[in-house]
Amino acid sequence: MKKLSIFLILLLLMSCSSANKKSSKNTQTSAAVTEVQKPVGPVRAGQYYPATGVFVYKKNRLILKDKEISYNLVDNTGLLENIVQKVTDKFDIQSYEYVNLEIQGDIKEGTIYINRIVNYRAPEDRYQADVIID
Repeated sequence: MKKLSIFLILLLLMSCSSANKKSSKNTQTSAAVTEVQKPVGPVRAGQYYPATGVFVYKKNRLILKDKEISYNLVDNTGLLENIVQKVTDKFDIQSYEYVNLEIQGDIKEGTIYINRIVNYRAPEDRYQADVIID
């Protein structure tokens, strides 16, 4: 009888300790979920045409020829308008010209939903200036 009672007490202790471990793992995973998640996905570099709202990038393919793909952009960051305005004012870009962008986002049905703008730049010919170095 003593052996049976000791055995039952040990089983009770082991079940309590295993339940405690499971609950602590759940709290750790819930804490990890509340942290800020970084956007995941490839960085796409291409040209954005502000007049039409179209983003064109070249998809590199290993075996077949490279392919140019165009998407409409939906800005989830709220930065795209300010970036385009800044580059347009500084480099005197016309409405039909483009702005180089590197973006991360989700693609759904011909539209890229921007989660992060990695880099932006005016067209290369705007940086060329006649500079004389003595």
